[in-house]
Amino acid sequence: MFYVGKEPVLNDHGEFHSYLGPAGYVSGVQMGDQIWMVNNLNIHNYRDGTPIPFYELDDFLALDPANGDADGGYTVGYDDRGLGTDLTRSSWEHIYGKLYNCMAVYNSAGLAPEGWRIPTYADLTELKDFILADNSAATWTAWNGVQNNLGIFLKEAGWSHWDVLNQATTGRSGTYGMNLQGSNWAWGDPGGYNLPHGTAFYCHVDGGDGSSLPHALLAASNLTYGDGISLFDVNTSFAETIGMSVRCVRDL
Repeated sequence: MFYVGKEPVLNDHGEFHSYLGPAGYVSGVQMGDQIWMVNNLNIHNYRDGTPIPFYELDDFLALDPANGDADGGYTVGYDDRGLGTDLTRSSWEHIYGKLYNCMAVYNSAGLAPEGWRIPTYADLTELKDFILADNSAATWTAWNGVQNNLGIFLKEAGWSHWDVLNQATTGRSGTYGMNLQGSNWAWGDPGGYNLPHGTAFYCHVDGGDGSSLPHALLAASNLTYGDGISLFDVNTSFAETIGMSVRCVRDL
């Protein structure tokens, strides 16, 4: 069971630590008036202590709430591509975290650790506005990776955890320490791990009728998706079977 053992502490580098019991520390970085996790979520219990089931990829993608599979689950984005050949599955999970499905994200037991939340559209907008105001090199037209360049400021410096690195990121990635990595995502029926050159994590967007619709925030490192960040609606018939990373946020 997760619990907050001490108050947030910010050091001179904007790093944040909150003790979460057996899982150790969740670290974050200050971005304006927000604190964002600097690693993908890697927990196997919901906030109330209920275990989150693990599924191999094909079983994970076959989960369907229409068949009573409503409790959610996770898989791991390991495969045998360039970055994975020298990593065990457990090592991959340690670096890149877990891939959760939509049912886990919306489970009433709570996926986000105590004191954290799954980001909303308002959270993403605040993050965007902070970077644009703080960095003169940042550009923005729309939530489309080829119409902004914010992704390069949020990605991890270097390419140790990416299999493709645009030249445009050189010298600018790692600017804010959010350390986005090429953690993959799971999609397809039958499926596999897709987007090895990028990462996608969940966020909530208001449906306008009191509902909360699942979306994906995508940051990639190839020219197809651009240097920026993209927002995709995954509120479709396959939303329950997508496996994506989770980055939580909290207020300062």
